[in-house]
Amino acid sequence: MESKIKVKLIVIAFLIAVIITIMTAFGQAVECGGNKDITYAPGNLSVGQLFDLRYIDYNGGVGQQVWLNWTPAGLSIVSGNNPATLPDFGMGEGYYVWQMNSTSPGNYTIQVIVEYEANCTVTRNISIQGSVDPPNIQLNYPLLPANIVAKQNSLINLQISNIGTDTAYDVDGYTTLTAEGMIDNFFYTTIIPGDTQPRQFNVNTDYCGVQVLETNADYKDSAGYPYQPSHTNADLNILGSDLGIDIFTVSDNNVNNGELVTFNVTITNINRNTSINASNVVVRIYRGNLLVRTKNIGNVAVDSTVSASETWAAAGDGTYTMRAVVDSDQECSNWDNNKATLQMTITSGGGGGGGGGGGGGGGAPAPVCGNGICEWGETYYNCPEDCKAPAEEEEEEEGPVTCEGILIVESNDGMASLVIPDCSEIRLQGSKISNPQNTISIRAAGMMPTLPANMMLVRGYDFLPSGITFDPDAEVRIRYHEDEAKGRLFIIMYDESLGKWATLSSIDDKSVHEVSAKIGHFTKIGLATSYLPSLTGLAFLDDALYFINDNWWFIPLVIVVVFALWIITKILRK
Repeated sequence: MESKIKVKLIVIAFLIAVIITIMTAFGQAVECGGNKDITYAPGNLSVGQLFDLRYIDYNGGVGQQVWLNWTPAGLSIVSGNNPATLPDFGMGEGYYVWQMNSTSPGNYTIQVIVEYEANCTVTRNISIQGSVDPPNIQLNYPLLPANIVAKQNSLINLQISNIGTDTAYDVDGYTTLTAEGMIDNFFYTTIIPGDTQPRQFNVNTDYCGVQVLETNADYKDSAGYPYQPSHTNADLNILGSDLGIDIFTVSDNNVNNGELVTFNVTITNINRNTSINASNVVVRIYRGNLLVRTKNIGNVAVDSTVSASETWAAAGDGTYTMRAVVDSDQECSNWDNNKATLQMTITSGGGGGGGGGGGGGGGAPAPVCGNGICEWGETYYNCPEDCKAPAEEEEEEEGPVTCEGILIVESNDGMASLVIPDCSEIRLQGSKISNPQNTISIRAAGMMPTLPANMMLVRGYDFLPSGITFDPDAEVRIRYHEDEAKGRLFIIMYDESLGKWATLSSIDDKSVHEVSAKIGHFTKIGLATSYLPSLTGLAFLDDALYFINDNWWFIPLVIVVVFALWIITKILRK
């Protein structure tokens, strides 16, 4: 009897040891590999085709470092850090995405080494096929001009050629100039092998010196997979005048209203390595922001100095900053030396000459405003009832610039827009952009980086060109359809440096089905929702199914434990 009890106890101890061993093995699997994975997309890869490589830690791993290795050589990282730090996506699941490319066909072993677990390496084998009928878009600028004159239209020719053996689809590209941002964009549904699409556009800039002309184009193959973007660039030499004001004076800076004064200006066309002769040189004189006189000077050769004078009947009571600004048909904007200022006080003056009623003293009678005659001492500025406005004078609002106006740029699908305050300073790579409406574009994105598990993308956009900044911020607005208004809607922005999405402070205007947020620079931007589709209609069952889907090892573990407990129960009952 005692021997039977001993046998039962031995069997029970053995089963308990088996359970502990299995649970330990699963625990180790959970810690290394069992709850980690490497995935890639698309599924069929060819040489030169971009693909996403994704490392997933279903059990967390937030803040941990991972290293990406592969053998043999032939792969490269297009975007992403190595080593990489797993970002916090807020759902207890960490992952990181590298965008990869290949230069050689073959079988590759991908390894992700996890920093915080000894000997923890997650492995995935992938196969890169030799390109079968790949498209290959080549960009070229034939016959570029040796020099370009500032502020003049210069024609640029661009050739977009498919030198591959398969049709290129959705050829989507744009051209930028360093100081101007995007100056041209194009889209071709298809370009067949051996075909060249010629394109022409104008370059017009006032920033002199060497600027980089750059064209980029994305395209896909017949299966819809994106290829490595095509790229070309060239240096353009921009020439222009540099007119500097050496002297700006006035005959009297404390005068009565209506009194004639003479402004004197001396200017030089400074000799720089980008300088050329200036044509149609003009000097404009402003009282504050109000243009009061214009003086045409003609042409000024490089290294030449000229002087000019202009007379004005002083108008307006007060102390003003008088500004002289010189310009030409090809003036460079690099150097802020074409302006000069002086202070001038204008006061109301009485009639000249003799006493009342007399005519003695040789003085002229005081002008009478409102008699229909523009008399001496009267101007449009002090008596518009009698005097006409000079044709060349333009009214400009005085005082500081206000952010009352806006510029709106629409996306190509009409569902997103950017609202820019008219006082916002817009810069690209540090250079100020003067024509944002011709530079900025918003395109519906074909591919977006993977979103965190706790949100779902409604629609995404590329805001181009990358690197544009706004001060003050611009406002992005993304519209949605009524059937998309599920969960909380918000704007997200991709942080290229961190490789993660950031949620912006957003306003959802449900009356017009539009979500808005402030942005200070361009990147990938999307509209996301907190809504995740239900699998069963019951929240607790959905949570359980999502858990099982992410933790496949849980089901066999439960089966083994239940079976072992059943055997133990049977033994104890005998």
